[in-house]
Amino acid sequence: GPRGPLICRDCGADMGDVRANRRYCVPCLGRRANMLSRRSQFERLRRRGLGERSDYPARSGTLECGRCSGKFEAEWRTRKPQLCAWCRGRAVLANSERKSRRASEARRAARGAINI
Repeated sequence: GPRGPLICRDCGADMGDVRANRRYCVPCLGRRANMLSRRSQFERLRRRGLGERSDYPARSGTLECGRCSGKFEAEWRTRKPQLCAWCRGRAVLANSERKSRRASEARRAARGAINI
């Protein structure tokens, strides 16, 4: 692009072919999503007054991805991630695309309703 090569802000990979969004490549996006879901679960638990982090020791291990059935290393505290970083990243992308498509359809519908 005009602003130089796209580089993942997490792993520094050139995102020519695995670009997810402006900032991260697909596996990093998925890895972050796997971590974030964990963190937000904690926030909810803490708000309810249930347990500090120490109650949920970080566990790690080799898991099997529910979509591509590849093996992957992961670390989690409450719920095990079901998807490897790649599949999770793709899922996140698909969801955000669906969301923006729905938004643009809603805008189009609103515009159609206006100029009757």
